[in-house]
Amino acid sequence: MSKISMAAGGTAGIEEKISWLQKLLLYFLYVLAILMIVFSILAVGNLDEAGFQRCVENKCASRGQEFCQKPRELQNCCAGAGGDLSVAEGQYSCRFS
Repeated sequence: MSKISMAAGGTAGIEEKISWLQKLLLYFLYVLAILMIVFSILAVGNLDEAGFQRCVENKCASRGQEFCQKPRELQNCCAGAGGDLSVAEGQYSCRFS
């Protein structure tokens, strides 16, 4: 394979010249890239106030009311939804700008 076709994206020659350990690492990196894309797409669905409410409801349903009202859990849901956790009148709430 010529240097020009290698620079243009020809990878067939490269995969023949690398060891099995390097191939394993290459496939592992491919899997990580795919997982990153999938999780990024899934995370976009939890943005905004509706995403915050879904997160809190899921935590309450799976772990109980006491668990989902912990400030740490509310902070995690709020940060994931793109908001800021605040305290108003003794209650935690998620503020969106």
